[in-house]
Amino acid sequence: MPVRIFICEDNLMQRDYLRQAINNFILFHSEYDFELACVSEKAQTIKDYLEKEKVSDGIYFLDIDLKEQDFDGIDLAAWIRKRDLLAKIIFVTAHNELAPLTLMRRVEPMGWVDKAQGLDGIRAEVFDLLKDAYERLIQRQEENCQIFEFKIGKTNYRYHLDELQYIETTAISHKLKVSFGNRFFEFYAPMSEIEAKYPQLLRISRSCLVNTDNIVEINYSQRWVRLQSGITKSISFRYLRKVKESWDRK
Repeated sequence: MPVRIFICEDNLMQRDYLRQAINNFILFHSEYDFELACVSEKAQTIKDYLEKEKVSDGIYFLDIDLKEQDFDGIDLAAWIRKRDLLAKIIFVTAHNELAPLTLMRRVEPMGWVDKAQGLDGIRAEVFDLLKDAYERLIQRQEENCQIFEFKIGKTNYRYHLDELQYIETTAISHKLKVSFGNRFFEFYAPMSEIEAKYPQLLRISRSCLVNTDNIVEINYSQRWVRLQSGITKSISFRYLRKVKESWDRK
């Protein structure tokens, strides 16, 4: 799942420049898996998005001084922190004197973008903050062994392991298909190496590994497993006993 980025800025010129800077970063830095999810001048729009969508590890660029709204930037940050505990909050402001208020509200911003420094300075700071936020996220996921990483061409992809449903072989030697619910990718790798690296992936046939954390039903007589995505995968007779032993241990 791409890391989602949000902008809440009530100045049209500043908002468009932030949007442009972030889109340029995404375009020219494909090694970072980002998505610009929501851009608005209104705090309520950001709130509506987060109430409809479950977001974790989001990156939020917030104008600290939202005018003529029920929420200012610090209010919005405090609200976001309750919904997305691991949020990376970045204040965009010309009012650095408001920094102590963020400590009082315990919103824990990871950075500030000073509007007074000019467009080139803002762009450079946005780029540095995006890189830093992504590297912190990847480091934490790797420490917790919660990341599945693969490469297509020159682009590295990283997804939460708990999103992975299954991996299966294709008609092309060493080319695998991986499912993350409604997202599918094909990449080259030996199946045996993946099986050894990720213990929660269980081989149910010569051609298929499934994520044991996403199994919702097993039918031993008909030899299939049903996954959280609703997909069923066949268990070969050779692996039936191994599947049963693994499931019983859970």
